[in-house]
Amino acid sequence: MKSNAVRKLAFGMIILMLVVMSVFVARGNAGSEFAYDIPRMLGMENGAEELIQVKDPPTTDVNGPVFEVHDQVASMDMDLRDMPQLGPEKKRPMQEMGQMPAPAKNGGADPVIQTNKSFGNRPLEGGPLAAAPAPLINFKGLDLTNWGAGWPPDTHGDVGPTHYIQAVNTSIGIFSKATGARLAAFTFDNFFAANGGSGACATLNYGDPIVLYDQISGRWIITDFAFAGDGTTPPYYECIAVSKTADPVSGGWWLYTVTASTTALNDYPKFGIWNDGIYMSANMFTGGASYGGVKVWALNRSDLISGAALRSISFTLGTSSFSLLPANLKVTLAPTGTPEYFMSDYGSNTSMKLWKFTANWTTPSSSTFTGPQSFAVASFTRPSSTVVRQLGSTERLDTLGDRLMTWLQYRNVNGVQSLWV
Repeated sequence: MKSNAVRKLAFGMIILMLVVMSVFVARGNAGSEFAYDIPRMLGMENGAEELIQVKDPPTTDVNGPVFEVHDQVASMDMDLRDMPQLGPEKKRPMQEMGQMPAPAKNGGADPVIQTNKSFGNRPLEGGPLAAAPAPLINFKGLDLTNWGAGWPPDTHGDVGPTHYIQAVNTSIGIFSKATGARLAAFTFDNFFAANGGSGACATLNYGDPIVLYDQISGRWIITDFAFAGDGTTPPYYECIAVSKTADPVSGGWWLYTVTASTTALNDYPKFGIWNDGIYMSANMFTGGASYGGVKVWALNRSDLISGAALRSISFTLGTSSFSLLPANLKVTLAPTGTPEYFMSDYGSNTSMKLWKFTANWTTPSSSTFTGPQSFAVASFTRPSSTVVRQLGSTERLDTLGDRLMTWLQYRNVNGVQSLWV
C-alpha cells in the first residue's frame, strides 16, 4: 500500500512539474515575434550579471504626453583649456543593462551573414572588395590609462566645421578637425563644476556619453547620465551641456541638470537632431534594477541654445519595447512637418519597428507618439559575443549584439528620404 502511495505521489509530482514547465515555456514564447525575454540588468559596479525576474507579462501601454520645465541651468564662460586637464581618479566597470537571450523561433541559416569570404550568399573570392574611402586624417583619441573611468568606454563623438569632440566614460576631448591636435580634455565632473557649478552633474557623472553637432543651430551638445551610489538611489539625471557658440573651447556653455525620472534610472540614453528640436530615448530601470519600459523626450532647441528653462515633452512605453533609437538628420532637413522617427529591433530577428513622435510646442498636450509600425527585414542572427572581429586585425571591438546601436541616420537626398542603422 505504501509503495503504491509513493508511486502515486511521485507521478503526481512529475505531472505538476510538467505543467509548471509548460506554463513557463508558454510565457517565454508569448507575444508577437518575441525572441528575447524581458531585459535584465548587468552589474554596474562589480561587473556581475544580475538576473531581473519580471513576473508580469510585457506591457504595451503608452503614457503621455507629459510636459515639463527643467530650470536647473548654469552658465559657464571660462576657456576649457583653463580647466584641470586631468582624467578621472576612479576606474570601474560600466556595463550596459542588457536583455537575456532566448532561442529564436525561426532559427536557421542567416542569409545575410558577413564573413571574410562572402556577403550573404555572394562569394567575394571572384574579385577585389570595393574600397572604402580613405580617411582624411588619423589621430589618437582619449585612452583608458589617462582618461577612462569605465570599461567598455562607451566611446562616442561627432564632427563639426572645425572640431571633433569625443566622449568616453567619463571624460571629454576636443580636437582640431584639421590637424587632430587635442585642444582640451577634462572630466564630466570638472566640466559641470566649472564656474562654481554644483549638484549631481558636478559630482556624480557615470557615463553613457553622447556628443552631437547640431547643424541647425551651429551648437555642440554633450550629454551623460548622473545618479547617486550604485544606481539604486533616485532621482536620476541627464546632464546636458550646450555650447553658446560654434566654438566649443572658448565660446562658453549652458549646463543643464535634467531630472530624467524620480523613480527609474535612464540607461542607454540616445539623442538625435531633428528639424524642430533635440530628441532623446532611454531604457528605464525602476530603482536601477527592475525594467520599466522606454521613455522618449522632445527637448526644445530654442531653450537649449539660449540658456532658458528647458521645456520637454515625453512619453513612456511599456516593457514590450526596448532600446528605441531617435533619428539623427545630417545635411538636408526633413520636409516641414515630418515627425521624428524612432526605431528598434527588439523582440524579433525578422523585422524592425518604427515609431513617430510629433511634438507640439504651442499645445504640448496635442503631441503624439504613434506606432510601432512593423516591417520585414532579412532574417539575421544576433552575435553571441560582446566583441567583434576586424578584417586584417587581431584587435576586437566591444559591441552590443542585443540591440541597435547609434546612429539611426536620416538622409534626404534629392527628396528621397532614408534611414540608415
